[in-house]
Amino acid sequence: MLSFRSLRSLTSHLLVVAFLAFAAGSLAQNSSSSSSSSAAPVQPEVQKPPSLIDPAGPQISLQTSEAVFQIAAALNACGYDAGLDQSQPVRQKVRDEVNAAVQTSAEAQNTRDQLCTYIRQHELSDSSHNLSQYVSLALYVTPPPELTNSVPLPEMPPDSTQVVEILPLIRKFAREINLHYIWISVRPQYDAVVNSLHDSLTKMIVTTNVYLKMPANTTTGSRFAVVLEPLLDPGQTNARVYGADYVVVTSPTRDDNVRMDEIRHTYLHFELEPLLYARASSMDRLLPFLKTEIGRASCRERV
Repeated sequence: MLSFRSLRSLTSHLLVVAFLAFAAGSLAQNSSSSSSSSAAPVQPEVQKPPSLIDPAGPQISLQTSEAVFQIAAALNACGYDAGLDQSQPVRQKVRDEVNAAVQTSAEAQNTRDQLCTYIRQHELSDSSHNLSQYVSLALYVTPPPELTNSVPLPEMPPDSTQVVEILPLIRKFAREINLHYIWISVRPQYDAVVNSLHDSLTKMIVTTNVYLKMPANTTTGSRFAVVLEPLLDPGQTNARVYGADYVVVTSPTRDDNVRMDEIRHTYLHFELEPLLYARASSMDRLLPFLKTEIGRASCRERV
């Protein structure tokens, strides 16, 4: 997993290194002294994709997820109020419907209390990391009503394993308040948000590719997915890179905006990192130059 602080600091380096990799590859192809054999390209570590990634689906997608919805609804039922005043009206609607359903059943109230106790016991001091662990979990669970981890526990994202035991509580809570029915009732609002953001996401992708002067990533098996969840804080965006799969989980504001700059950072990685992996062996030719430049930069910083 990459934080957006890391993404911001790496993006400019990726652009430079991608250019150098291309240059090195061209030099290697044009050099009469180059060897006829070459080392196999370095590839990212293989990792099973998130459950919402459809291998047969589009390479770039804008979507919603009931699994993410149910986990976000559970957090909201237990006092997760971050960004509520900036959120879409559908967030308050879901909260009201969940609270009303809880009040109709003593068993539902008891399960809600157990759920909230679990969330409090696993709360982290950093609010962003606290949400992040649940986002990681939501990306690696099967669709409701099963809502179980989609890969063996050792292959789950590390932060998600800290809260994976919440799944039986969410399954029980969802069953007792008929959370699937609430999801169906608000699905038109979710679809409307997806439709409202489709054009702006498409424009970002097109303009980014024009800026890079390159076509869209055509790497086989690589996917870029933007997942919209209005029940989360619009001020916080979660980016994930799992093997060849790039996922951004974000929430739209009340006026149908998202943090497009942060989505663009992840999209740059999606576009540029395959180039680096494909030409990693060519980078060996540039290491002496890179070390020299790093040394000069260090000297300038000390001065």
